[in-house]
Amino acid sequence: YIRLRRAATSMRAFDEAGYARALVARNALDAGDLSFAADQLRGNTLTHREWMLLENERQRIRLLWNDFFRDHDFLLCPGAAVAAYPQNQHGPRWERLIDVDGEPFLDTLQIFWMGFASLGCLPATQAPIALTANGLPTSVQIIGSQFADLSTIRFAQLIERGYHAFTPPPGFA
Repeated sequence: YIRLRRAATSMRAFDEAGYARALVARNALDAGDLSFAADQLRGNTLTHREWMLLENERQRIRLLWNDFFRDHDFLLCPGAAVAAYPQNQHGPRWERLIDVDGEPFLDTLQIFWMGFASLGCLPATQAPIALTANGLPTSVQIIGSQFADLSTIRFAQLIERGYHAFTPPPGFA
């Protein structure tokens, strides 16, 4: 997911000289390095063949999701590991930490939750479900079958209407 995401969004990341430096850095990576930074670099420099191999795997995953949604209307999961957290723009993103239940957690691992829908070409909608003890909103991610965007939106409306309506956090009313 990270490699495909970076391949799709990296076109403006480099000029020709920067791209050449990225290729040198990629070629210096250890084959066993599966860190977020390494995956980003590999995605930024994917060859067409590598992209096609990943895209073939993505389509295999999409078909598996089609099988899942024959028996299920939605997949409900978190949208993130934690509620809203303080902004941190210091240093490379793959080195930034957030607090999850008192433990340091790589901020980039939050992408895990959006990968379910994105990798499978599926629609996803967030719906508010509660407030934390500090008054911050939390949500559920509603993932639906391919092209069922309106269904996930409608289910989110029903959750908000019947369970928990969105309320702005303190100071944002």
